[in-house]
Amino acid sequence: MDISQAVSESRIKNPCRSYADLARELGISKQRVHQIVVRLQLPRKLKLKDRFKDRFSCSECGQSRPNAKKAGYCTSCRHEKSIVPVSCSFCGKLFSMSKSQLLGRVKRYKGLHCSQRCNKLHYFYGTPDNIPPRVSLLKKCVVCEAEFWPPQQVCKANPGRETCSSRCWHKLIILRQVT
Repeated sequence: MDISQAVSESRIKNPCRSYADLARELGISKQRVHQIVVRLQLPRKLKLKDRFKDRFSCSECGQSRPNAKKAGYCTSCRHEKSIVPVSCSFCGKLFSMSKSQLLGRVKRYKGLHCSQRCNKLHYFYGTPDNIPPRVSLLKKCVVCEAEFWPPQQVCKANPGRETCSSRCWHKLIILRQVT
């Protein structure tokens, strides 16, 4: 068999194989292998990112992962898999956090809380049953109907605190002026 035929057959079977491997196998120099590949217009050695292109797809959704070097999940599926639903130890509200955050918080704290406010209330009062009535009262915003905690200190500009934010408070003032 001719050396050119051997190089072409080997190159067609495995385009990722290096010139050095082919040269060792055939007993010729790397430069000679390169010359034969160029002369016969065979596929040259692929770059690392092209070697694995479309080789691995996401295990969850099947989407192509062009730069992947091993099997696994795409970025969005990995993110979805790492997020877990958690219930607040104090108010019972459902919220989500990553598995790594969850493990870190379980080791450091006595409970999982949806906000700093729940964390403080849990620290001071223990359970929701021990909270005085003024503190435990969740209010509903009259503008956007979102639930919010009333402030600890009464604001002079908005003593009744009917709104959840200053934006809603300004909307409420405009609505009252119009009507």
